[in-house]
Amino acid sequence: MFSVLPGVAAFPRRHLGLFLGGWLLAAGVGVGAPANTADTWPHHITGDRGSATVYQPQVVSWNDRRQLEARIALAVTPTGAKEPAYGTLEVRFDTTTDLAGRRVTLTNPVLLSARFPSLDAPGVSGIEENARRILSGVGAKTVPLDMILMSLRHQADAAASVPLSQDPPRIYYCARPACLVVFDGQPVMTAVTNCPLTFAVNTNWEVFFDASTQNWFLLHNGAWLSAPDVRGPWLPAGPLPPAFSSLPADGNFAEVKRQVPGRALAASDAPTVFVSMTSAAIIVTTGAPKLTAIPGTALSFVSNTDAALFQDAGGTYYYLISGRWFSAPALTGPWTFATPSLPSDFAKIPASGPRGWVLPSVPGTPQAQEAVIQAQIPQEATLSRSGAALTVYYAGAPQFVSITGTSLFYAANTSFVVIQDGTRYYSCYQGAWFS
Repeated sequence: MFSVLPGVAAFPRRHLGLFLGGWLLAAGVGVGAPANTADTWPHHITGDRGSATVYQPQVVSWNDRRQLEARIALAVTPTGAKEPAYGTLEVRFDTTTDLAGRRVTLTNPVLLSARFPSLDAPGVSGIEENARRILSGVGAKTVPLDMILMSLRHQADAAASVPLSQDPPRIYYCARPACLVVFDGQPVMTAVTNCPLTFAVNTNWEVFFDASTQNWFLLHNGAWLSAPDVRGPWLPAGPLPPAFSSLPADGNFAEVKRQVPGRALAASDAPTVFVSMTSAAIIVTTGAPKLTAIPGTALSFVSNTDAALFQDAGGTYYYLISGRWFSAPALTGPWTFATPSLPSDFAKIPASGPRGWVLPSVPGTPQAQEAVIQAQIPQEATLSRSGAALTVYYAGAPQFVSITGTSLFYAANTSFVVIQDGTRYYSCYQGAWFS
C-alpha cells in the first residue's frame, strides 16, 4: 500500500491513485476521473453507466526499474445491477527516474489484463475496451519515487551472491585533526613533463617527490606538508623547492599549481597524517569520544565525529564504512566483520534521529530493502561526444592485474579506473564511461 514518507508532503499519495484509479479504472463506468480527490481510500466514482469503488493501487513489480506494473482492485456496479462485480486491472508503464528529484515519470500505459470472475465475457470485454481507449489518451504522469519504494520494500530482489572478502580494512583512530593517505600498493611514481618532480599515480592525493631534497610533499587543504619518508612523519613544509615553480599549468596540475606556495600552516595546526599501502579507513573525533544514548535502545553513538560510530552496553564499538559494519572492543581494534551479527537494537534507531541515516545499511530494515531497489534504478545523463575526452596517465607502461572471479583486468599503475576486457579497455571518469 502506498503511504507518504517524510519530505514528500508536496506529493500527496492521491497523485498516483488519481492517475491509476481515475483516468484508468473509471473506464468501467464511463467517467474520466473520480469525483472525490481526498487523500482517502477507496475512491467512489459515479458515471453515466454506473458506479465504481476503486481501492488503493499496489505496485506489483518494477522490472529492471524501467517498466512498472500495478494492480488495482475495484468493484463495478453497472446501472440497473443489484450487486457490484469485483475484479482487478493490471497496467504496465514505462518509467524514467529522476533520482535527484525523487520522481518517477510514467508513460506508455498498457492494459495487461482485466479479471472480473462474476462478469460474462462481453462484460469484461467492455471494461477492457473502455480501459484501453482511456489509456491511449493518457499523457505522462509523475509520481514520487518514495511511494514506489514503499510499495516495493517487501519485494526487494535478493542481492546476488558474490564471493567477497569480508576482511576489515586497516582502521586508524585519532582524537585530533587527521587525514588518511591510501596508496594502491607501494607508491608508483612517474615524471612530470618538463619538471624535475615525480608524482604518485596510485593515490587520489597530490603526493610529490623532489629528488634534490630527497623529501616527499603532500598537498592538504591548500597547505603543503613534507616528510623524509612517504610514511612520515609529516610536518608543515615551509618554503617549497624551486622545482614546484615549473609544474605545468595543464589539466592535470593546474589546480596544484594554484596552490603554490600554499597557505601557511603552524606545526600545532598540522593534521596527523596516516599512510597506508592497503585498504584503510580513519575515525577522527574532536577530543575523547563523547557518547550519546539512543532512546529505546541499549546503544549510544559517538557524537563528536562524522563517522557512523556506535557503542553497545557491553562497550563494543561498531563502525559503518562503505556499507559494511565492523566491531572492536576498543577504537584501536582489533576490528572484525560484524554485519551478520549486528545487535537487533540497530533496527530500532529512530529514522528521524541524528543517526537515522545508517538504517539503509542495517540488514532487514525497510530502509535497507528500499536501498536495494534504489541501487538498481538506472541513472542516465546526456553527454556530448564531441566535447568529452579523457587522457589516462600511467607510471611507465600500463600494468594490468586480474580481477578475482572475473575475466577482467584492472590497471594497477594509474589513479584512473581502467578495466581491460579482452582487446577493449574501459574507463569510468566523472560518472561517464569511455572506451
